[in-house]
Amino acid sequence: MPRLNRWVVPATGLFLGLCYLAVGLYRGEPAFGLTGLGVMVAYVVIIAALSRRSEVAQLLSTEGGDERQRLVLLKASAATLNILVVLGVATAFWTLATGHNALFGYVATTALIFLLVFVGTLVYFSRRG
Repeated sequence: MPRLNRWVVPATGLFLGLCYLAVGLYRGEPAFGLTGLGVMVAYVVIIAALSRRSEVAQLLSTEGGDERQRLVLLKASAATLNILVVLGVATAFWTLATGHNALFGYVATTALIFLLVFVGTLVYFSRRG
C-alpha cells in the first residue's frame, strides 16, 4: 500500500490539470486550460523532484512516514484551518460593514461552513478521544 500512496498526489495533480484543460476548452478559452494544466504539471514535477531531499515536499506528497511527520501534518492542518476561519469571519464582517458583494458573500458562506465543520470535528474528537 505505501507504494500506491506515493502516486496519489501526482495522479491527483495530473487529473486536476486535465480538468482545468477540459474547462478551458469547454469555455472556449484554451489558454486558460493550458495554463491550468501547466501549473498542475509543474507542481507535480517539482514535488516529485524535491520529495527525496526536502521534508516539506515529502510531506506534501505523502501522508507522513513517522509519528513526528504525522504530528507536523496535523499541526499544519489545524493552523491552516484556524487561519482560514479567521479570514473568513473577517470577510463576513467586511461584507456586513460595506454592503453585499457576491464574491465576499461566497467567501463568508465558505467561512461559515469551515467554522461549523471545525467546531463539529472539535466536538466529535473531544468526545471520542
